[in-house]
Amino acid sequence: MVMILCAAIPQLFLVTLLSAYLIAGAAFFRVIDAQLAKHSFFDVILFEFGTLTTIGYGNISPTTNSSRMFCIVYSIFGIPLILLTMANFGKFMTKGFWYSMYLCKIPIARSKLSTDANMPLPVILFLFACTFYFGSKFIYHTGVRHSVDDVYFSFTTVGFGDTLPVTDSFGRLCFTLLYLTWGIMLTTALFGVLNQYLRKIHYLGRRFTGARDVPVWMGGHCITVSQLLQIVANEFDVSACLPLIKLHSFFNI
Repeated sequence: MVMILCAAIPQLFLVTLLSAYLIAGAAFFRVIDAQLAKHSFFDVILFEFGTLTTIGYGNISPTTNSSRMFCIVYSIFGIPLILLTMANFGKFMTKGFWYSMYLCKIPIARSKLSTDANMPLPVILFLFACTFYFGSKFIYHTGVRHSVDDVYFSFTTVGFGDTLPVTDSFGRLCFTLLYLTWGIMLTTALFGVLNQYLRKIHYLGRRFTGARDVPVWMGGHCITVSQLLQIVANEFDVSACLPLIKLHSFFNI
């Protein structure tokens, strides 16, 4: 329990920092730009979120030089902050999936937990389907209800601006932000899986050489495969000169 709380504290800090960043930014935008002040506070927060996630719906934009300069500076610091937050929660989402598989006694789950493996493609597609269904029921927008417009905006950070989420209340704003955040996390997970397949295609038929110098991350440090094998050999009191096949047999004990 203590370990879970310790792991959750940095994530809670990021969420709190991002929330404060959005609220403070919205308040300042409304002070320095009279046109933005005409929009509701919730709409300005959605404008900020669209800016930081690079969706950019375009229905609201800064109109003065001072607000545009502030938007540039705000984005320079805000985009890394929101991407870091989403990346962290994306990792927790993936870890949570494999941990649930581990609790269900799925044999492969233990190794997947230790290697930061991506979620399987069918699982991601299933989560997309569930997300779209949820969005069609609970997310309000300016398009046609119960149509393709329900999923038209915008996990891919495109944001044409012809269909917009409606944020006329605090509850709808929170649902919309969570919906878009979850969707972007799923899209990122999908990119990770597709990247794996593309790498396999890229190296298909090639002979793998130079394995000893391939960099790997372990305990927050970047080391080579040869160094990793030496560490494992010292840890388990086996010779680092053993053939690789014997090491594989040793690991599978």
